[in-house]
Formats: sequence, structure tokens, C-alpha cells
Amino acid sequence: IPTPLAIQLWQIVLNKQKNSMKLLSEWLAFCEKVQDKDMKAVSRDVWEQVYDFLRETQSVDEYDDNGAWPVAIDEFVEYMQEKK
Repeated sequence: IPTPLAIQLWQIVLNKQKNSMKLLSEWLAFCEKVQDKDMKAVSRDVWEQVYDFLRETQSVDEYDDNGAWPVAIDEFVEYMQEKK
């Protein structure tokens, strides 16, 4: 689906759980930043796994880079680590 639509849907669908998803706002900001370049659309794989990623990962320091996450999530973690 187009990234702008995915961002809007995530904001609606995950609104009630945003307090338990510490990386949600950063994920949305990342998607907004890359939507015109690297991530014009959200793949089905990303769409299906981002919920689990946001529930399981409370900080990028906890991220298991050996896990089977989609490339977009790996790129998000790299982006967050570069911001530090």
C-alpha cells in the first residue's frame, strides 16, 4: 500500500496501544521521511510484521539484528542508531 496511507492507518489502528509501543512515533516519523525516496509503498511483509516489531522492541538497543525482520525495519533501526 502507499506509504502515506499506511502511516494514516497505523496512526488510527495503533492509537490505543501507542503507550506500550515506545518506537511508534519514531517509526511513523521515519516512514514520513523516506516515503518519497526509499519506501514509496509498504510491502505486505512490513505491514504484517511492524505490529510485532513495535510490541517486542522497546528500544533499538534491544533489537535483534539476526531476527527475520523486513529490510525496512532494519533500515529504521540503522536510522535510529545514527540519530544517537
